[in-house]
Amino acid sequence: AWPPVVARALAHARAHAADDAALYNGVHVNLYADASVGVAPHADKERSMVAGRTIYSYTLLADPARPRPFSVYTRDKATKLHDLPLGHGDLLEMRGAMQAEFTHGVETRRPAAAYGARINLTVRAFLPDDAPRAPKRRRGTVPRRGE
Repeated sequence: AWPPVVARALAHARAHAADDAALYNGVHVNLYADASVGVAPHADKERSMVAGRTIYSYTLLADPARPRPFSVYTRDKATKLHDLPLGHGDLLEMRGAMQAEFTHGVETRRPAAAYGARINLTVRAFLPDDAPRAPKRRRGTVPRRGE
């Protein structure tokens, strides 16, 4: 059985997904203990994910008075486009081409006490274990026409 908060996030995401609800079958849980912990700019593009589906990201904060910024960057990670302060209980939906056209991350800050602990629950649609996966690509390769 899922822990109650994880089960609630999964049920909530499935309700938002409507016709695609059955596809949402996985929750990543990440703990950012304080401001010294972050995640570098990236796009969620795991081979086991169902491509193009909305990603539901829930934020839980130890200190609701201090929202933590979620940063959006250009695809090449060279330019920060926006900081979105995520508060306790906020839901961020990453839809459509978000993963293909942009990257995102959570910057570290000093001092470590600048932000309290943050838990992120990310609900995603994953392919069944027996489903074919997209081919692996080497870093720096460009897809050929038709891929």
